[in-house]
Amino acid sequence: MSRLRANQITNENANGAPNFPHGITVTGIVTASTASTTMDQIVVGSAVTANSQGIDVTGIVTATSFKGNGSNLTGIDASSIKNGSDVKVQANASGAVVTGILTSPTVVSNKILPIGGIESAGTNIYTGGGIVQIKQFVYKTATSISVSGGAMYDSGVECTITPHSSSNQIFVVVDMSVGLSNGYGGRLVLRRDSTDLINFRGTPLGNRPIVTKAFNDHKSQSNEGYSYYNVPIHALDQPNTTSAVTYKVRIGSYDSVGVFVNRSGTFQDGGAGGSDGLGSGANVYDGITISTMTLMEISS
Repeated sequence: MSRLRANQITNENANGAPNFPHGITVTGIVTASTASTTMDQIVVGSAVTANSQGIDVTGIVTATSFKGNGSNLTGIDASSIKNGSDVKVQANASGAVVTGILTSPTVVSNKILPIGGIESAGTNIYTGGGIVQIKQFVYKTATSISVSGGAMYDSGVECTITPHSSSNQIFVVVDMSVGLSNGYGGRLVLRRDSTDLINFRGTPLGNRPIVTKAFNDHKSQSNEGYSYYNVPIHALDQPNTTSAVTYKVRIGSYDSVGVFVNRSGTFQDGGAGGSDGLGSGANVYDGITISTMTLMEISS
């Protein structure tokens, strides 16, 4: 076997690299700044083979980052999240099943999820029936109204709400405390803004007024003024807006009849009052009550 010892090998003109037309076999390390020839295949031991089809690796690939499309990767279960071999989140056709504790670094406040769930997978469709918000007005003033010509008057009981969605409904709950004089019946009408809610009034018959509620206990005229009437109203309305809407109760009766809110007709004042405002003594007469309106926005 021949042996060539040299510090440097060049071509015969000493101005370039020599050619090895039949190849070269190297035992050890080859260091090159460039490779000007296309190689059909590079093999590193038995673990890595690189060729025109890609790179085949037997063993472990370690990298600081991976880039590109991983859709063709196999052996990965994309329907579950595991801790070691324990499945903690398992996806199914209806959603996902979680085993263990869900922990969130932040809590979103002032948000109410509707009963029945949240948005359906990017459809922007929400179903439910949950209460989104509640507003309430408490009317405490003893009010006297003299009716003229059978007209209707604002009772002072009203409440405003601004819906979050135009498809949501408003559940109106009213508790009116009212009084009468002269033995004629009183009537109440529910109104939204400046329009009476016709869906919450009776069906017309003859020339009778169509109202939301009426009150009269059929006492004689002389005794009518002592009575209090608690009249409830419940209505589920859809205003179809996200602007503020005001609901109110109007009150009326027969011509020249007095109607009263939070008091009786006679409204006697007697007794010593008492430090708690409840009165004392034998002549504790007619009290001042309250009337309320509660508005609840219901998600559609």
